[in-house]
Amino acid sequence: MLRFLIQRLLAVVPVLLVVSIVVFLILRLAPGDPAAVIAGASATTQEIEQVRKQLGLDQPLVMQYGIWVGKVLDRKSTRLNSSHLVISYAVFCLKKK
Repeated sequence: MLRFLIQRLLAVVPVLLVVSIVVFLILRLAPGDPAAVIAGASATTQEIEQVRKQLGLDQPLVMQYGIWVGKVLDRKSTRLNSSHLVISYAVFCLKKK
């Protein structure tokens, strides 16, 4: 019974990995620029680039995935912050520092 349970738990790991990659890619392929949304409608190109750098969106896709997974797994990122934004910051990797 213990062997069966361990096999099942180990089988979950690749499934979660594939699901997380698919979700990440869907979020990255969604229309719009998260940095431009955070910076606001009146933001200059320099401000948008600064936000993009803060969020790690200027990094290679593999690095962005690592940052995103870290923020999704960070329990603090699912709590309310001072601007009353919740889980969307963890999901879209938009957590303010």
